[in-house]
Parts: sequence; structure tokens; C-alpha cells
Amino acid sequence: AAGGTHVVTWDNVTCRLADTDRSVNANGLQVHGTITKSAVATGADLVGYSGFSASNYLEQPYNSDLDFGTGDFSISCWVKFTSSSSYGALLHRSSSDNVNSVNTPIAIYSGGSGITVRVKSIEAFYAPRSVDIWTQYAVVRVSGVLKVYVGGVEVSSTACTDNVSDSAAVSYIGGYYYNGVLNGAGFNIALLRISATAPSASQIKT
Repeated sequence: AAGGTHVVTWDNVTCRLADTDRSVNANGLQVHGTITKSAVATGADLVGYSGFSASNYLEQPYNSDLDFGTGDFSISCWVKFTSSSSYGALLHRSSSDNVNSVNTPIAIYSGGSGITVRVKSIEAFYAPRSVDIWTQYAVVRVSGVLKVYVGGVEVSSTACTDNVSDSAAVSYIGGYYYNGVLNGAGFNIALLRISATAPSASQIKT
């Protein structure tokens, strides 16, 4: 009541550093452990993120803006792998504890043989990876067709109408669950973008 005296007790409060979401949605990423941010090249203003491990990763709790349903969406980023056999998820958004589960709405991850893109029941494999070279990867679903681009070039196209909404999904960058175990990643990543719109091939290339 106005003018009254109240005693409030707060319990189980956790504070974490966050990395800024520069879109209009302003939903930042929680930083777990220590993530290294460094210029992508000498003198560059743009920074890349690295140092991922099972205890060092970025996380975003459930975000309804990423519930794209059966509609269009796009994900793009620039990646520099540290070895030809680098493991790790560029993005793992799921309520499942297995990155390659059919219950995973969206995952882009690097296994022993190359890059895999999973959208629920659709799993596609793309290789090879370029080591120590910044390479653009883009995943686009437009009008029920899933397309994958590497370096601005379309490398795959397949029908995909699965519903990717998941009200319990958590998003991880640089960390991913495989058979219930959280794992790290062997790469640098920059300019990660996720959108409910699908850019054209020319837009991706530029």
C-alpha cells in the first residue's frame, strides 16, 4: 500500500553477462564461461567469437520470435574452422538433448565428416569445411524449400515443410547436446543472423 513499509526477500537470483542482440527484437545471448572476442583480421572493427567448449558457450532461453512454424526463415553466419575435423554446433535450437534428433527444430553443426543442417525430419550433409578461412554459410527456407549456401553459392535444395516451432526450445551457439552431454565447438563465428524472412540468392551473395 502507498506509504507502507515492506520487507522483500529475493532468493536464487542469477546474473550473467549477455551479448547484445542488435536486431529490433533486442533478445541478447547469455554468456556461459568465457568467450573470446577478437578482430577477424588485423585492423578490422568486426569481431569474431571463439574459445567455445562444454563450459564456454552462448545461450538464449526460449524465444517465441524463433518459432517460425512452417513458414520462411533464414540463418546466416561467417565461420572459420580450426581443423578439418572440428566438431560443434553453429546453432542448436531444440528442447531435445540430442543435436541430430528428429525433434530438433533447427541445427547447423559440424561433425567428423563435414557440415550438417537439420530441420526436424530433414537432415542434409555438406562438406568439406575450409580451415583457417572465413566462409559464409546460409540456410534459407522459402515457400517450403530448404536451401543451403556456402560462400554465396547454393549447394543444396530440398522440400521442407516441417513445423519448427517449439515452446520449450533453447538456443545454443558454440555448444550443443549430443546424447544428453553438452559439448563444445572448434571454430570462430561472426555475423550470425536469424530472420523470419528469406533473402534472395543475390542478397546472400552480397
